[in-house]
Amino acid sequence: MAKKIEGFSCEMVLDNYKKPLMKTQTRLEGGEVIEKTMTIEDLGTLFKYGLREEKVQFYNIPSVPTNFYRGGISRDSDTFWISLTVPARKHQYICDLTGEIFNLPYPNLLFILSVKKGRADGHVFCYTDNVLSDQTKLYHYPYGHVSHEGHICMGSCSANIPSIERSNDYVDSFFNGRDAGHFYTPGMMARPHVPLRELVGMVMEKGEFPSSWLLPFEGSRETVGECLKTII
Repeated sequence: MAKKIEGFSCEMVLDNYKKPLMKTQTRLEGGEVIEKTMTIEDLGTLFKYGLREEKVQFYNIPSVPTNFYRGGISRDSDTFWISLTVPARKHQYICDLTGEIFNLPYPNLLFILSVKKGRADGHVFCYTDNVLSDQTKLYHYPYGHVSHEGHICMGSCSANIPSIERSNDYVDSFFNGRDAGHFYTPGMMARPHVPLRELVGMVMEKGEFPSSWLLPFEGSRETVGECLKTII
């Protein structure tokens, strides 16, 4: 942080060629003194630009959801990215394959949304740490409608996000969507090498999603920090 100017003085001196110069002395808070010698023209520029107090420009920061992890926003607020955590618990799950509706256990989820003029592009990942950090390891989402890279199928989640405060509308739309099993490959999204409907039944019997069934990401999306670098 720049120190406050407490005093300024100047006097005219002559150089070896009898040319007039201005010798300045600037006193800063804390007792520091800065002395400079310059031309009269440079002194005029200093008075015009260098000594005036710079006005601090502030930008409004919108309120963010309580489950906010990290994010960024443009000056006009219509383009932003945000990451949201959803702790492990049961959510509505609609199996489009059979039409059944379950109150299905989910692991901890991390949503990463990129939003431009209300249109969101989303990714979702799982994690097991009690406290999320950039070093937290990520795991594949175990059910359908999410690619092996964590990208959410837009057909299952089409919420319009008018502002960063409304980001959880996307999460609500995600859980209200119907899962037809798109992108699901047995043994690729979760450890049990079974069809999606069978996996759902196994999880319902457990009453929670076992963390040992999650498959870890490798490479550029192995941790939260590395993942954010590749998506944002």
